[in-house]
Amino acid sequence: MCPKKAQESLALATTVSLFPRQVLQVRKTGNSCLSPRDRFEVFITLDRGIEFEQNLAQGGVAVVLIRAKSSRLVEINPRVLKELIEMNPEELVTDIREFALLRGECEKIIDTSMRLPDFVFKRQFAKYCAVEYGHLYTRNFGVFLSRMSAIFKDESVNYMTLDPHPDSYYQHSSFFGAASFRPSSLEERYVPVLSRERNVPQLLAGVNVGAFWGSSLKWGISCDRISWEMAVIAASEDIDVAATSGFRCMDAVWLSDYVKSQYRIKDPSNCIVLDFTERFLANYPISI
Repeated sequence: MCPKKAQESLALATTVSLFPRQVLQVRKTGNSCLSPRDRFEVFITLDRGIEFEQNLAQGGVAVVLIRAKSSRLVEINPRVLKELIEMNPEELVTDIREFALLRGECEKIIDTSMRLPDFVFKRQFAKYCAVEYGHLYTRNFGVFLSRMSAIFKDESVNYMTLDPHPDSYYQHSSFFGAASFRPSSLEERYVPVLSRERNVPQLLAGVNVGAFWGSSLKWGISCDRISWEMAVIAASEDIDVAATSGFRCMDAVWLSDYVKSQYRIKDPSNCIVLDFTERFLANYPISI
C-alpha cells in the first residue's frame, strides 16, 4: 500500500467530519512500540501477527486488524471507515470547545451538584414525570427524545454524564462523557451510540447519574441509576409525557412501591423509602 495514498484517503475522511480530530497515523509495524505518545489513538494493520510484535495490553492505543482480499486501498478503505465510525461515533463529543459549550448548556438547566430526591433542576418547570431508568436502554427512548425535540423545536438533543464526571472519560478514551444528536437521527442512532451496539455496551453502561436536555433549554431529564433506578422528566409546557413517550409515569403510590422494591433488602423498615418519597413529592408535583 502506498503510504501517501493512504494518508490522502484517510485525510479525506476528516473533511466530512467523520474524525473531529486527526488522530490517525499510518505506519509500518516493526520493533517500535505503540504508544499514545506517538500522537495517535488508532493503529490499523493487516498484520495478523501484531499481537506477537507489540504489547497491546500496555500500548494504550486501539488496534484494528483488517481482513481484506488484498492490501489495495480500494479493498481496505470501506472496512477502515466502518470500523472507525463504530469505534468513535460522530455524536460522541471529542472537541474540548464543543464539550465546554455543552457543559455550560447543561448547567443552565441541571444543578449538577444535586441528586434525587432533592430538586436537581435550575428552575421550576410546568410538568414533571418520573419513569423507570430501564427505559433509557431502549430504542423507544430515542423515539421519545425525537418527539420532545419536535415539540420544543430543538436543533440538538444532548446527553452528559454527571457521575462519573464527564472529564474522566477523556483520560482513557478519545471522547468526553457527552453526546450530541441531530433530532432527525435520534431514532436510528440513539441505541448504537448510548446503549448497545452488536451486544457491546456503550456510553450509558458505566454511568451512575446523567442528564438529557434539548438545545431550546425548555426541557431536561435527570437520570439516576446508582441510587434509585429512576429518571425525572421536566418540561416547560404541560405536555402529556405518557402519550408522547409511551412510558408509564409514576404516581405517588407507584413511586413509593417502586423505591421500596429497590430497597426491600437494604431497608426492611422502609425508613429510606419513606424519606425518599416524602422529599421527592415535596420537590416534584408528579402527575400521570
